[in-house]
Amino acid sequence: MKKSNLIEDNGLEISITPKQSPASDELPDLTPKDEREITRMMDDMKDKLMQEEGLMFDGHPASPESIQSILDAMQIGMEMAKKRNKAKYTPKKYRHED
Repeated sequence: MKKSNLIEDNGLEISITPKQSPASDELPDLTPKDEREITRMMDDMKDKLMQEEGLMFDGHPASPESIQSILDAMQIGMEMAKKRNKAKYTPKKYRHED
């Protein structure tokens, strides 16, 4: 073991290994409920962004295309966050690992 991952305390060696986040192919799939929740949040966000007056993007008024690209990026991020949270916070006894 690397010396940096080892702590010696009164003759007792304790190994410290950093936790690694699961790879994207190891993340659980989203359920239909999760997808509906993300869709509902994205619809609310889209309504708020479209009603916003003077919304600027890179110093210029935001076009509908730029707002849509922002929303698409946010949706991808929300899906990834939801999958990672499901992998991290779901108790092992409820995980459906095949």
